[in-house]
Amino acid sequence: MGKLSTDFFLHFAADIAFTFILIRFIYYPVYRNRERIFIYIIFNIMVFLLMSVMNQVDVSIGATFGMFAVFSILRYRTELITPRDLTYLFIVITTSLLNAIINSSWYIILSFNLLILLMTWLIEGSLFREKTAYRSVKYDRPELLYATDQTELKQDLETRMGISIRRITIGRIDFSRESVQINVYYNE
Repeated sequence: MGKLSTDFFLHFAADIAFTFILIRFIYYPVYRNRERIFIYIIFNIMVFLLMSVMNQVDVSIGATFGMFAVFSILRYRTELITPRDLTYLFIVITTSLLNAIINSSWYIILSFNLLILLMTWLIEGSLFREKTAYRSVKYDRPELLYATDQTELKQDLETRMGISIRRITIGRIDFSRESVQINVYYNE
């Protein structure tokens, strides 16, 4: 990797542009989770740079996809990450891989990126579901978590928050303070 070519910078610019569009205009309006934006952008940049280097060095395609597999199964131990957030992480990793290793014409690179954006937008957008907002709250009644039916927990949260809740996911439980972090999803 003796020189950085114009193609490298064009691929990097395309990668950042499509990642920005994905995160800012598809992910963020639905989930409004600023914390994840940093993760997605940094993962995208790091994978792009790593794959660009690996693309310049004589590395087998098996090793390249092995790296992809390692990145795609990463899971943070300190925080519960939802399947949807993992999917966005997978999309960001895939986009950076494609932009780093495709040495084809620009219309193929643009086509792949646009296809990813379009499909994500259609599935995430109003085509398949209502707009869902997300709020993370500290909850002080952990005894309601242990019920087999979460109806009472949901009713208590709806009363306190004044919203109609679609679903609830349980985050971090703090037994010493008798509190729990709950992710609340509701219609906007």
